Amino acid sequence: MRVVIFSNGEVGPADFYLTTIKSDDYLICADGGANAALALELIPDMVVGDMDSIEPSVRLELCARGSTQFRTVSSQKDESDTELALRAALEREPEEILLTAVLGRRMDHAIANVHLLALVPDGVACSIEEPDLSIRLVRSSLTLRDWRGALVSILAVGGDARGVTLTGFEYPLDGAKLRQASSLGISNVVTDAVATISVASGMVLVIRSSNRG
Repeated sequence: MRVVIFSNGEVGPADFYLTTIKSDDYLICADGGANAALALELIPDMVVGDMDSIEPSVRLELCARGSTQFRTVSSQKDESDTELALRAALEREPEEILLTAVLGRRMDHAIANVHLLALVPDGVACSIEEPDLSIRLVRSSLTLRDWRGALVSILAVGGDARGVTLTGFEYPLDGAKLRQASSLGISNVVTDAVATISVASGMVLVIRSSNRG
């Protein structure tokens, strides 16, 4: 089972969401993410948050449809709505979690949402998918298939990453140390049909971007 989290960040072209989110996905909206989801005729299975940004008309329509569960929390909370949505997703013990509309003009929220990837255990595939980029967190290894030609940056997060090995890249690495405060891993290119990233200790973010600027 795959759970999709639709947050209240910046929303791109409708086609991206309509092709990315499948009918058999379990869709959780983080509060106001339900506004954009309903506008796309995507009906959430659950809405999580303090309900300060969901439009009243959207909530009324979803209640009338009767298929959406609302999990309302106090506005005086320690977690963001997106974190609460992710924790709700983990309760379902999915094989995969996809987060979208989690970035945007609020840099604080964007950075926090990227760090939320660390909440997901190794056995669950998890990524942030936006119209112009994809983000994954790697603690051990990741195999990239059909990414040939993709622009990929690999950045240490949560401290230095050691024993970093890249195969199938224009700039390979073999047991390298990536410092957290370093741009060494910026703008690499996948050259092979199958590429691999492995980390002996620490964590790295793998960011695929469509912008080569």
